[in-house]
Amino acid sequence: DLTKGWREGVSEFVQDLSQSGPSTPKDPSPEEFEELRRNAVILRYNLESNPRQFERHRNSALQAAPSIAEMTKAGTYGVGNFNLWMMLQTVSGVITADEAASYRAAAGLPPEPPVT
Repeated sequence: DLTKGWREGVSEFVQDLSQSGPSTPKDPSPEEFEELRRNAVILRYNLESNPRQFERHRNSALQAAPSIAEMTKAGTYGVGNFNLWMMLQTVSGVITADEAASYRAAAGLPPEPPVT
């Protein structure tokens, strides 16, 4: 189940980061960023046709976002990884541009135009 895998992956990733101490994960390369952007576009189309799956993804993102923003602000989550995560959520349509802006502010980052 894609949704279960997504949720478990995010939970494990957040938990690993919170336990790993002050090291900052490596930022994604431009190629990785673009590949994941294309995957987010595909996910958006899949979620548009499956409202239940969309709600699961959205709830998972809304649950994880405050922790990810807090870790970014604390310096334990890389800004590049934060930007990648936010791009995935906005391009897939899981969170809105306004929500992304509020999480960016919570992470101590300046506003950024939405990526589509």
